[in-house]
Amino acid sequence: MHIISFTLSRADRGPLPTREELTGALERAAVAQGVEHVRVHVSRAGARGVMFVLARSSASAAEVCLTVCRRALADSPLMRDWTAAIVPPTEF
Repeated sequence: MHIISFTLSRADRGPLPTREELTGALERAAVAQGVEHVRVHVSRAGARGVMFVLARSSASAAEVCLTVCRRALADSPLMRDWTAAIVPPTEF
């Protein structure tokens, strides 16, 4: 399992979805993708979150995460103009 961090950036200053709405959109987009869990925090800038993804490599897990994020944004009228990005991992 891989933990992938991501950001969702807003293009405008329209209404924000709630954390529950955004989590639901991501979970619906993640069906049958190997995503075990999604955690997201909504802010005025958009959102930041993590996905727990079952995959052979962190690169393939990151690709799954980005695909799920983009699908969730495309399927939501409220977030169609948002963009998704993977946050590079940090080493401690």
